[in-house]
Amino acid sequence: GNEQARGPGARVQRRTHLVRQEHLETIQAMFPDIPEGAIRADLARTGSPTITSDNILRNGGTLPLPPATRAEQRAEALGADGVRMDASGSGSRGVMAMSSGVMLNAAHSPLVNRLRVTKDSNSELLPSQPPKVWEADPAKRADILCKRKEFMLLEARKQYMEKQAKASSAAPDHRAETTESCEVIDEKPATNLDNT
Repeated sequence: GNEQARGPGARVQRRTHLVRQEHLETIQAMFPDIPEGAIRADLARTGSPTITSDNILRNGGTLPLPPATRAEQRAEALGADGVRMDASGSGSRGVMAMSSGVMLNAAHSPLVNRLRVTKDSNSELLPSQPPKVWEADPAKRADILCKRKEFMLLEARKQYMEKQAKASSAAPDHRAETTESCEVIDEKPATNLDNT
């Protein structure tokens, strides 16, 4: 009984900060896939765009939706399953569009979408390495740095996939060796028990 009285009261008593529009716009510019409602809720809780950015990075590029938005989202999902698919990327429905940046998994992350990587994509096909030059124009510099970053990510993914393939092909042989050694170890204690 006492916990129930505290639960909702604790949420109401939590101090909220005024959300400044420039802070909201800054976070949205850095993380365009995160819904405005989630950013606004975190900024109201933290009062700092720096802490909100850290929270986003710590949560794998996402923020949880505020509780009221989750309830609205569930109601919308029950009433309009077809609308959710249409609005998930378009932003035409506020509540449903918010779900597009929050409920991400590895297969639908912004990075995977941006790099156009699929599970069965051929890891042998890497783009050529971008030049390592420092441009005077900030826009060109940003473009080259983005291309280099994407190249490094794809290269790291290729190396990881190769390592996983080697590990999975070596795993059956390793298990057989482990089983044989376990049988030898199991026989010795049984022999020792019989002698006593």
